[in-house]
Amino acid sequence: MPKGIYIPADQEAPLERRDLAGLEDYQAAVGGYIEAVDLPEAGATLFVNEEGLLRKLLFNPRATFLWWFWVPAARHKAMLVGDAILVGSSDSAATRPTSRSRSRPACSAPTVTASRC
Repeated sequence: MPKGIYIPADQEAPLERRDLAGLEDYQAAVGGYIEAVDLPEAGATLFVNEEGLLRKLLFNPRATFLWWFWVPAARHKAMLVGDAILVGSSDSAATRPTSRSRSRPACSAPTVTASRC
């Protein structure tokens, strides 16, 4: 069973280790449909709420700064909002949700949650 690190948008809330059995666990962590934000050089993926900006979710500085560190092209041009979940390499089938979803394919810059770089 894949494991992930839950990164809440609330900076006062602690990070949590989470078991991710399937799509429902990813969606529960972010509060809706998921969108993958790849961190290729880190071999990891952040999952965020696909409708985060539309729903005016809180800015997530920890997830955003992690993304900016690994994807410099995104620095100061886009941000991540809402709660996020960090998992290992997106190339590993074990880290991807297993059910059909309305999520978009993995990319370096989310299309709805953050503006394009």
